Amino acid sequence: MRYRSRGRFKISTIEDIAKLAGVSKATVSRVINHHPYVRTELRERVQAIIDEKNYVPVAVAKDLRRLQTNLIGVVVPNLYHPFFSQFIQEVSNILKEDCYDVVILQSNYVPEREREFIHYVRTKKLDGLIFATLSLPIEEIECVSTSGAIVICNEHVETELVSTVQFDEERAGYLGTKHLLEKGYTRIGFCYDTLKSKAQRKRYKGYKRALCEQHLSLRQEWIFPNCYGLKDGKRVIQIMQSMKNAPDAVFTGSDEIAAGMIMEAQRMGICIPKDFGVIGFDNQELSMMMNPNITTISTSIASMARHSIILLHKQSQGEHLQQIQLPISVIERESTRREGGHVSYRPFTVS
Repeated sequence: MRYRSRGRFKISTIEDIAKLAGVSKATVSRVINHHPYVRTELRERVQAIIDEKNYVPVAVAKDLRRLQTNLIGVVVPNLYHPFFSQFIQEVSNILKEDCYDVVILQSNYVPEREREFIHYVRTKKLDGLIFATLSLPIEEIECVSTSGAIVICNEHVETELVSTVQFDEERAGYLGTKHLLEKGYTRIGFCYDTLKSKAQRKRYKGYKRALCEQHLSLRQEWIFPNCYGLKDGKRVIQIMQSMKNAPDAVFTGSDEIAAGMIMEAQRMGICIPKDFGVIGFDNQELSMMMNPNITTISTSIASMARHSIILLHKQSQGEHLQQIQLPISVIERESTRREGGHVSYRPFTVS
């Protein structure tokens, strides 16, 4: 069985993926199931094709039909951030081919709202729930995990009782900061939205580790909270201009914040990347539209969506729980390339 998507046929078999990657079906299966004994080069090649073709095992799509309401809830803090909008779109694209609808549940980081959403699964109003944000203590999710299919993604949680899909956030903070240090920046600031998020705390930990390795002290005035979008990036640049000893680069935590910084810096006559370096997060289209375009942390939102649905399926079928950690990389572009030259990719890839 093949599925149509945006007027084209999707790849729907392991055989197709294996042929395109030039590997055996067994290798593709090992990559899909996160088997440890696959060479990094092979894993990346196969995963790139899986991401490109938005592949989901046929068995998952078929078995999803056995559920009851044909509704899957996706919990996001809001729809303003392009990451969450894209994530919802990816989940919808995968599920719609099997006549499933996605119910968008905005929490605004309010725990009580998330408790209401859990109740939808317990009362069978939803067949499953994907948390792309989480303000509740993990213990509350663990207590209800047997009541319905629940998957947590995009949040760093320590649990063996709920299936999770997450990026290596600490590694992201470390590699992003290390990249800035390697480019010659030594006074590096850090932006975050809220430390209620475990993922943000992990990024912050990686940022501090990279500084510590270079024996650089952490300056609290270079840490900027409540950063969510363009206007916050502009605000941070304005704050820094009033400092006697301002940062010469910033790990922003999002491409929108980075874009806001670049726009305001240019208005003030600050040269990027010569005078000031900026690194974004998520590799959104915006990062390639800016001038200079933005060095960023690359994450695969499509891969997170696909794995979340696979784990939701497994849980609904009573299979074992699984914790999946997805790779990240740094894509170097002009906003940190002090030496100039053409735009190119120079990834620091996590194996």
